[in-house]
Amino acid sequence: MLIFITGENQYLARRSIKQIKAKYLAKNSDAELLELDSDSRITSWADLLAVPLFASSRLVVIQRAGLLSAELQEGLARTLEALPPTTVVAIWDGKKLGEQLLAVANSASKVVLANHPNERELTALLRSITKELGAEPFELGVYKELIAENGSDLWALESAIFTRISGGKASSMGGNSRELERFALFRFVDQQRWGNVADALVEEYRSGKPIEMLIGAIASALRRSRANFEDRLQRVELLADFDLALKTGLVEEEDAIALLRRYLPDPTGYRLQWEQVWEEIHA
Repeated sequence: MLIFITGENQYLARRSIKQIKAKYLAKNSDAELLELDSDSRITSWADLLAVPLFASSRLVVIQRAGLLSAELQEGLARTLEALPPTTVVAIWDGKKLGEQLLAVANSASKVVLANHPNERELTALLRSITKELGAEPFELGVYKELIAENGSDLWALESAIFTRISGGKASSMGGNSRELERFALFRFVDQQRWGNVADALVEEYRSGKPIEMLIGAIASALRRSRANFEDRLQRVELLADFDLALKTGLVEEEDAIALLRRYLPDPTGYRLQWEQVWEEIHA
């Protein structure tokens, strides 16, 4: 079985992948999970054709397949047409696929769109996100306010919803109140406890939260922080640099987390060092 996630919106694509994994693994508790990315060291797709030895089935997730080489995309297309019945593959393009792989993907059993939402879709999506976080949906005016503040950046919008819920402005915490209490980044930023912010960043990343969401969460909290303007500006610039570096592939996620842990408590001197590294890369 093949599931095709198409679109360049990273938030929606990764949200769909998370939902697919949760639903599949809930129904198949002994299933094998294999996750691959365009950055993975892939030499062949032979493993996708093998029958799991110690599991009844296998779920394979391939992210950003559109960034794979033409040769790997063609090999993947041939492999997807010969999958064993015990294997389910969820593939996200992230960028336009090659002609052969696109033809196979378009014939998938299920196609999930991950395109940038329009205004009506965005409001409906934010209501769904609020429910997923264990709270009752807000009034329409609240979502309009959040969109006015954060635009259509879904990572920042989810972080803003987290902030509003954890700040007690939601009418109900529902079943996820314990998880939201653990999402302590907002409280630490507001209290200017930067060492705790850095530690919480590492903990949340290790728990599986996407790094884009965590960077957006800290940025959202900084905008509402009582810290002085200069302190906030230094850290927002720091976060913006790492957000760009991650999106352009200049830094790996684990390295970004380590560096943010180092520089968030004291960003002094960071800009000069980063610019020197940038010049060395582009020399």
